[in-house]
Amino acid sequence: MIRQLKRRVVTAAMISVTVVLILIIGAINILNYQSIIADADERLDVLNENDGDFPDLKPSEGVHTQIDNIFNYPESKSETIFFSLLYENESFVIDSRHNISITADEAVAMAEKIIPLGKDRGFYGVIGTTRMYRYLISDTEDGRRFIFLDCTISIENYYRF
Repeated sequence: MIRQLKRRVVTAAMISVTVVLILIIGAINILNYQSIIADADERLDVLNENDGDFPDLKPSEGVHTQIDNIFNYPESKSETIFFSLLYENESFVIDSRHNISITADEAVAMAEKIIPLGKDRGFYGVIGTTRMYRYLISDTEDGRRFIFLDCTISIENYYRF
């Protein structure tokens, strides 16, 4: 009788611990994913506000802005991999590329594939590779701007965790 009671208590404790661990790991994963999206969207917004390129920053004194936090340290520009395209007069024009190893034709093909999705923001995975990009589409005076930010490392770290 006591042996049976011990087994039930141990089983209930193990189930409880398992449920709590699953909830904690699940919450951490959700927060991690949201953090990846927030960071990428913040970078995309800054790039978009600066016509699809890095802002020209001067060291700020005292007050730090959102832009300072994202791009105002030396490693940030070398670590940020992105490209932007401008759709004007029924054709795409590469507006800027930074540390990107894809060709202009591949960039245009990516932009053409996300148009039918009908979303201004999202993730786009390059078929046949492990590359993941967060994209932003915005309307400008010159046409529609497409900005792709490489998030491959962040997404790979997320899946590894």
